[in-house]
Amino acid sequence: MVAPMLTPTAPVAQPLQSMWDRHYEIARRLLIGDLPADICRDMNITPGRMSIIRHSPIFVEHMNRLQAKCDSKAVEVAERIQRCAPNSMKVLEDIVADTVEAATKYDPRLRAKVAMDNLDRAGYGAVQKSVQAIMTPEDIDKLKLRRATVVNP
Repeated sequence: MVAPMLTPTAPVAQPLQSMWDRHYEIARRLLIGDLPADICRDMNITPGRMSIIRHSPIFVEHMNRLQAKCDSKAVEVAERIQRCAPNSMKVLEDIVADTVEAATKYDPRLRAKVAMDNLDRAGYGAVQKSVQAIMTPEDIDKLKLRRATVVNP
């Protein structure tokens, strides 16, 4: 019996033990939506190494903290928008008011734009026209003939 040949194997890559500047840069870029392949190319990292970094517990924990910060900021912005909404509505109503003061205080183009935007948001946007027709080859021939007689009477 012949002993099986042993083939050298690559050493098993270890997950991150600590975060370096390049790992923080990877996290930042992933958080803003850059693709891992683009980050690999730009930072001269192999896709395999990128996978090891991304799945390391210390990196996952850091990404979760960053994501939580982003989520809390998004909630804060949404709350601020909600607090401003009544004042914003009052300004919009003033802009589109049919008064002499509004007419002299605001540019007519601004008033028209705000009014159109408001109507769009209320569901009264511009009518979209579309025509659909089912035509036979004979119908098409009739149209061509009619066009020819109009163009060359």
